[in-house]
Amino acid sequence: MNMNTNKKRKRTKLVCLKCGSTFDDDYKKKHELTQHGGEKVRENNKNDSQPTNSEIIDFPSISTTILEEDIEKKNGHSSTDEKILNKSSLSPIKPESINIESDVKTKPVELEINTTDMVENVENSFKIINEHLENSNIILDNSSCTESSSCAYDWVACAGMIESLINSFQDCSMLLKKLKTENAPNPISFLVSTSHIISSIKAESEKYLSISNLVLNSLVSLSQVAPKENVDYFLEHDPEYSLIKDAAFCFICTLFPNGPNRNYSDSAWSEIGVRSWHKMKGRGIKKPGKLHQHFTSNAHKSALIDFSNFLNFSGHIECILNKKNREQAINDEHQNKFNQEVLNILFDITRMLSRQGLAFRGDGSEENGNFNQIVLLLSKHNAVLKKWLDDKAFRKHNVTYMSHDSQNEFIDLLNTTPDISHRDQLSVCVRYVNAAGEISERLLEIIEASDKTGLGIAETIESVIINNELPPKNVVFQSYDFASSMSGKINGTQQKLSELLGHTVLFIPCQAHRMNTFLEHSCNASVIVGDLFLVLEHMYVFFSSSTKRYAHLQKSLSEIENSLQLRNLSKKRWTARAESIKAVWVSFDSIVKTLEEMSTAQYFDKNTRSQALGITKKILTFDFVVSLYFMKNVMYKMKILTESFEAKDLNIIDALMLLNSSTDIFNDINNDSIGMDNLIDSSINYAHQLNINPESDFNKIHRRRLLPKRLDSNPSSQAIFDLKTFYRSEFKKVLDTLTTLTSEHLKKCIATVEPLFNLLKVPLSNKHSAEDFEKIINLFPPGCSVSNIKDFDAVYSEYLVLAHRCKDAKNVLDILNVSEMYKNILPNMNKILRLMFTAPVSTASNERAFSKLKLIKNFLRSTMNADRLQNLMLLNTNKDILDTIDTMVLVKKWSHLKHRRIEV
Repeated sequence: MNMNTNKKRKRTKLVCLKCGSTFDDDYKKKHELTQHGGEKVRENNKNDSQPTNSEIIDFPSISTTILEEDIEKKNGHSSTDEKILNKSSLSPIKPESINIESDVKTKPVELEINTTDMVENVENSFKIINEHLENSNIILDNSSCTESSSCAYDWVACAGMIESLINSFQDCSMLLKKLKTENAPNPISFLVSTSHIISSIKAESEKYLSISNLVLNSLVSLSQVAPKENVDYFLEHDPEYSLIKDAAFCFICTLFPNGPNRNYSDSAWSEIGVRSWHKMKGRGIKKPGKLHQHFTSNAHKSALIDFSNFLNFSGHIECILNKKNREQAINDEHQNKFNQEVLNILFDITRMLSRQGLAFRGDGSEENGNFNQIVLLLSKHNAVLKKWLDDKAFRKHNVTYMSHDSQNEFIDLLNTTPDISHRDQLSVCVRYVNAAGEISERLLEIIEASDKTGLGIAETIESVIINNELPPKNVVFQSYDFASSMSGKINGTQQKLSELLGHTVLFIPCQAHRMNTFLEHSCNASVIVGDLFLVLEHMYVFFSSSTKRYAHLQKSLSEIENSLQLRNLSKKRWTARAESIKAVWVSFDSIVKTLEEMSTAQYFDKNTRSQALGITKKILTFDFVVSLYFMKNVMYKMKILTESFEAKDLNIIDALMLLNSSTDIFNDINNDSIGMDNLIDSSINYAHQLNINPESDFNKIHRRRLLPKRLDSNPSSQAIFDLKTFYRSEFKKVLDTLTTLTSEHLKKCIATVEPLFNLLKVPLSNKHSAEDFEKIINLFPPGCSVSNIKDFDAVYSEYLVLAHRCKDAKNVLDILNVSEMYKNILPNMNKILRLMFTAPVSTASNERAFSKLKLIKNFLRSTMNADRLQNLMLLNTNKDILDTIDTMVLVKKWSHLKHRRIEV
């Protein structure tokens, strides 16, 4: 037997240069199969003092870098360069590569140290740091490290925060010194001020601890990027194209072509240029394109690290070794944080004024404006703002950023009817269902309407849609009030907008406007009801035009429990007149008593006494009393109906069902002769209490008038009608007009959305066919994918499943909520329900916008320009979004709008 056969083979330890694993040389093949999917990898002999392979990391300097291991995929929000947190560099000495593994809890640490003399000291130092981290139970929350928060911090920023804390303690010291030296100290002021400062110190201290832990971890951690990760840096930073060479270059690799991991890198991306356009895109997982290969390569990642370190001033050698530069960097960081705090306060003041619709200026002077006065008020209780104003003289150009131009910039960043400037304004709102299944209505823009024709308004609406980057092909419904220029079927806006957008946009008139118009026409159908509103208007004008008369009325009303103030009759909103009728009805006795006193009191002038007597005679008639009795019920029913139409979450189907029910109620009242007679009897009884003789009034005002014999040879044959018959006929005129108009309107609206109305009425019915769903699919605009569906039986199947799940649904909103739960398995029915909820019920959001317009652009601010007005309107009408805006992000955006005179 050969002696060599018993001799054991000497194994050598190898280190994988891709994953850093250590293994025996005979396990190399197994390691490649298990860890790298059979891919050939390079390794280094662990006992060698010098690297023998090009994949060994050879840093020319001491460096510590942390990269996120979980790089966002293609649709993520962060790129590779945003994941780089920190790196510090020193000048190189003789290179020697050593790998040290740390047991920091967060991520494995890999350090490449290039000096033999420093290995032992650095290793001991890192052990101490790791023990400190473990003993302190530091929790590193990566989720809190956002782009705008801790990821942007380094050790210089931490030093700046310490400077701010020291200043806060100095403020406390000044308050304490003041307390000791004052002859009559104010302990309450001292306690309040110091408590505020200490609370601020506590918050800043907690913030400092959190950020310092993250920065400390970044200084001792170096996580490698997984070699197979899909790095999407190039999605945000496109390769550069050279017109001269007709080739693509990588901007980062062009700046940093040399360094670790770039000894054998492809120089085409940095020097020559890449022209293989057909190979840019990959062909499957195993054949990635050149773009993917380059941007996931170690060479590009290393260049990206160098670029990040270049942007990070705190890691520069001149900052670390030069005391003066280091001190200046800390002071600059402290000043930047101070400026950010001030601008954050100014943005908050802007947000508050915009949210409440308050003026920024006062009487035309900036010094006396609300914005400036609020800043001065806060400066008395806020040390940061006080220091900002006190140090004004020490800043360049004495900037305070409180001028009207700065206010406009703040407003810009935070985001028709005749107005006070006598210009027609057109408001454009959109209604949609968001991703969470919530119905939303947003004001897009308020724009001056120069062309009031149907085509002009349609072109304006189209431009607003395009300017707000909304796809015109997705517009499916439109709604306006019933003005002829908008609602006309030939030259109206509804027709012209469909022509401009290239597809039919269904028109649904504003239900609230229509009900208001129907009520006005109904009231004008009866003479006595029309006279009722004339007397009410005359009464209100009489009392409100004189403070003396109004005070006399108020004195009488104060003696009645639950009395109501007289209300003005709205000239446009007839449904709001229900409040005026109710106020007169509740306080009728006191009003009569007051008018009678004023008609005889000598301390009122002759004109007042004469008007009071005239109004008294008008309201003490049976026509007025019985009309008041009748209209108070009709008006309140219409008011409730109109207010229901103005709700944002109301859908078109429920609205039409509500309108149908209300029409049935008015038909029942109209057909109930007994009920009308009972109402007239109640009016007669109340009239007797007021010393009114109904029969006498009726015979006097509404007596039968015989036709002359030249017109009727037998005038005595005319029909004789009594008191009840006359008033019944007057009430029927009102109800007949109202029910006729609402019924015709209801039929037109149902015809517009008939497929949706028949399908989604609660409870859901199973008696439908595929043709019904074909009609519904045809309602979708061409921009929706649903419009291309041809398999209507499949949609019908989804409907049957949804109907089974919605047996207990009480309204269509419940059905929408169920469809949102199952939208992954019932996608088409979910889109059909979203389409139905997109249909507008009223233009109440537009009207509310004009109500805000009257508050924001009042007589004191009639010279406001259009951009400022629109921004304030959008902020005031979208308070839910305004409240969630991060003002610190806006501060950063503000600093990049143009060259600023302060650093932020």
